[in-house]
Amino acid sequence: MTRSPLGRRTRHMALWTGLLMLSLVVLGACNYRWVAVLSTFQFKTMEFVSVFPAYRDGQGNYERQCSPADGRGLQPNALVFSMNMVGTEKNVTGDPSEKDNDTSIRPGDLVKKGATDRAAVREGDTITSRHFLVDIDCLESYPDADLATEAACQGIAGPQDVEPNQMTYRRLFQDVYRPSPKDRDAMAVAIMLDQSGSMKGFVDSESLLEVIGGNSGPWDPVNWKEAGTDPDSIRFTAVRSFFNLLNANDRAAIFEFSEPTGQGAKVVCDLLKDGAEEQRRQECFGSNHKLSTNSAAFNALQGSPKGRTPLWSAVADVYGFMRDKGRADVRHIIVITDGPDTCHPSSPDFRDQIRWFRNGAYQPLNQPSCADTGFDDFMAVLMADLKEPSGAFKPMEELPVHISFIQLQATGYRERDARQQEVACLTGGHYIFINAQDLVKTGTIAKSLQTAIGAAMQKLRGALAGTWTVAIDLPDLANNRLPMGANIAVQGAIKLLDGPVTPEAQTALRVGYIDTSSSANSIPTLDLRGAFRVPCQAGDSCDWYPLGVPGCENRACRAADQVCAKSWKPENTSCGTDESCCWGECQELSECETRDALCNVTAKPDKTTTCGAAGICCAGACVEGVTACE
Repeated sequence: MTRSPLGRRTRHMALWTGLLMLSLVVLGACNYRWVAVLSTFQFKTMEFVSVFPAYRDGQGNYERQCSPADGRGLQPNALVFSMNMVGTEKNVTGDPSEKDNDTSIRPGDLVKKGATDRAAVREGDTITSRHFLVDIDCLESYPDADLATEAACQGIAGPQDVEPNQMTYRRLFQDVYRPSPKDRDAMAVAIMLDQSGSMKGFVDSESLLEVIGGNSGPWDPVNWKEAGTDPDSIRFTAVRSFFNLLNANDRAAIFEFSEPTGQGAKVVCDLLKDGAEEQRRQECFGSNHKLSTNSAAFNALQGSPKGRTPLWSAVADVYGFMRDKGRADVRHIIVITDGPDTCHPSSPDFRDQIRWFRNGAYQPLNQPSCADTGFDDFMAVLMADLKEPSGAFKPMEELPVHISFIQLQATGYRERDARQQEVACLTGGHYIFINAQDLVKTGTIAKSLQTAIGAAMQKLRGALAGTWTVAIDLPDLANNRLPMGANIAVQGAIKLLDGPVTPEAQTALRVGYIDTSSSANSIPTLDLRGAFRVPCQAGDSCDWYPLGVPGCENRACRAADQVCAKSWKPENTSCGTDESCCWGECQELSECETRDALCNVTAKPDKTTTCGAAGICCAGACVEGVTACE
């Protein structure tokens, strides 16, 4: 006898209801809050998000160790990896307010495996440390000179195929794992867009460093685009895609920052164009996402980058807004930038003067401060929010705002910013570095940068509620075998073994991203390894750090951010026969020439100076055996 569609549906619902009731009973005993959805939600992939040093205490607990200055005073002896387990899209009713766009798998989710099997995700049960293996093939220091060629390991090997000592889901919601998509007070996100001149290519054409803002400057009027980090404004496409991944009721807004925006940041929105910034933020920050991504103000940003980067002034500004007025249980800031702070005098990357080649000679360009808040100022505010009155650090789910960074490698700032890493670590956020200078940034054939930024934004979307973390002991950290003052690249793999809810999968920590669905998305030089900082102290050796001009550069631990860095030797230091240092370069200077503080070389007056054994200066050269210049 043929069953009616209604009969089949009734039997299906009865079976499904039984499964749901069984799961709810089990989950209720574990204090899970689960949003039940009729779906085919199933495991799709696992993606690495970030790694930080950690300390394992006597009870076997692991906590991030962000820097010696964070007050813990503990020697890191482990690594904590954060990952997303990504599932397929969840099917819901046609009501957009009920659609959950977060496809990350969390505890409490009901996941399908195979044709009929379904299991509730529970850490320590259906997913345990026994389901993971971590393989560290190589730990090597940045800068990695051969990254874009053979990418050979120049460091040491770490643990091989080890089961994590700890596996947990680090949730950011205090009482739930997955709030209802209808909950308007669940999530708030601020996207901060760096609009400094280095993004477009408006940088000093010689040093490639950021310069004071304006409509004219010392940048190359012809080849400026080649010096830009993101000259085609690819990051804007990634931001739009990110907003499409938010739930309909998530509160969000975009903020821009650069030298022209002043001491803080400005919300990007068409409303109340002439209104006060505080009022505009109240009107523009919310669940109407089109106010941000569909605004004329957002489109106009693509042609407006200029000036330097008041990074910590802007972050402090948006942090204060999100902490006090973000109106959500979990609040995030995602900063997309291409370098360190270049505005505040306390920043090691601040330059109060550069030289500008103009009209046939170098001329000075003075650059006063363009920020009133530096890193230390922001850290004082942040640490007060991160600690209990007793001085103990608050649990991650109790922190007021979580800050993550996507740092794009700039032409003039090629290394990872240790301060961004530290803030991300302290606030329960994440740090992702994109080696943009090894990628093809422009053109219609190669879209490496677009793919890389989009993938980074997607990872952070999956981490908004929390991440799965695995911790392994790393004796080389505790024994100081790794170069001090270095960022260490972690090459290897994190393997998720076959289990009740997941097939076998792995995420590779490697150089090279291959999207098998499209050869156009193959990025053989994208660095997907994890990276963490090993701080240095005064007196630590930085001999491992490569020098560009050995005769005119020193290398030492930079106290400001505890990394090894280069500095110029004193002016006129000898660097070879008839050569001496000037502005970090080895410059030849004859005895018939003189130079000024900017290294402009001029000839000494004819006949007025003797040279050699018995010569005189003529047109800047020594001529012997004559008494007069022709």
